[in-house]
Amino acid sequence: MAKADDIVGLDCEARALEGVALVLRTRLAEMCGFREAALDGSDAAGVHDMRVASRRLRSAMADFAPYLHGRLPRKRLRQLAATLGAVRDEDVTQAALADLAREAESDLAAGFRSILTTRQERHDDARALLALALEEAALEALQQKFLHKLADATSVHEAEREDVDHKQAISFREMGREIIAARLTGLITRSRALYQPHKVERLHRLRIAAKRLRYALELFAPCWGEQLQDAAAEVATLQKALGDLHDSDVWLDELGALLEQTRVRKDKLTSETKAVRTNERRAAFQLLSHFTRERTGHYLDALACWEDWETKSFFAHLRELSNNCS
Repeated sequence: MAKADDIVGLDCEARALEGVALVLRTRLAEMCGFREAALDGSDAAGVHDMRVASRRLRSAMADFAPYLHGRLPRKRLRQLAATLGAVRDEDVTQAALADLAREAESDLAAGFRSILTTRQERHDDARALLALALEEAALEALQQKFLHKLADATSVHEAEREDVDHKQAISFREMGREIIAARLTGLITRSRALYQPHKVERLHRLRIAAKRLRYALELFAPCWGEQLQDAAAEVATLQKALGDLHDSDVWLDELGALLEQTRVRKDKLTSETKAVRTNERRAAFQLLSHFTRERTGHYLDALACWEDWETKSFFAHLRELSNNCS
């Protein structure tokens, strides 16, 4: 995963909206800068890097939303992120199935290859949609619209004076403290999901809360130094465990659907189709068993991480750290 670009010229003591404009311009340029790499189908890293950059941009937009004087164009960015996500998911699936096919015994390998062939059409469709989304004219239009809206949203108008006193007076550092506190509260509120290991959607929302806190910590680290970056690395550990858990849940859902779809009377199949179907279902059962075990491991990793944080008072330390403006 590509490292986030440094925010060159950021002044933590300057007016918050000045920093907001600089951060969002930088994050937008960073995301768009991966266009050529994302369109290069020979290397899956390009799509992954552009997707992560889009996440950082949208996370910063969500952080800054209460401080802006207007809305930024979100719908187009959400659509682009979804398109990148679809390609990324298929890239990961293709690579995983190819690896399994290489390592498995012949009949099982045939089953993995059969599933891989079925998924290839989805991969090609996702790539075609991404090519349309990243047409040069379309991406340029998105940039221009975003920058125009951003300039308006970060300006101070006399007619809105009553609403902008806080936004006008607060520094970028002070805004960071407020945002980190809000993101930390959001994570703690969502943490009850850890006590409900089979609540897939709640665990997914907890992962998103962890991701948003991590990105906020990384964003404001220049205002506090390495300690905030270290805290972001701690949060990344939980985010990864929950992300791997979510990936397992996606696999389990799709494998269950595949097994349902392929469960037909064998007397309705030709001998050749019957052999393919048998191998495919055997591979699907193998994967179902594998990801059930994997999911349990990822859940235990997340639970252990949270227990460790409680033991060493990580949340209190983070609050104390962000409240220190020196």
